[in-house]
Amino acid sequence: MNGYRFLHSWKQIASYTGMGIRTVQRYETQFGLPVHRPDAMKRGSVFAFCHEIDDWMSKAPTRAEMNEPVRPYKSPQELVAGRRPSLAVAVKAKHAEKYRKLPINPACGKRSASNRCWNE
Repeated sequence: MNGYRFLHSWKQIASYTGMGIRTVQRYETQFGLPVHRPDAMKRGSVFAFCHEIDDWMSKAPTRAEMNEPVRPYKSPQELVAGRRPSLAVAVKAKHAEKYRKLPINPACGKRSASNRCWNE
């Protein structure tokens, strides 16, 4: 077809652009990535031409051109700070006090409500 390279699937389009499949699908809907569908179907098969994708990517504005601030890196501790503790953490804390009150079984050295050792 006129000597243009042809991409036959989302996987090929994603590989060509160096992005993930979901990312190129999102770029199609949000930013107008040039993807074609046979018979103008809403879902299903797709194809794209490499020269159209190259043109689109060269014309796409960068973050600096859009005046968007670059978000600084945050460590996982900074991301979690200020959030409510999860339900699992709250339940664990609640039951930890009960667990500490259980007697230690002399047969296995573990805390147990019964005289049985389960990991023997």
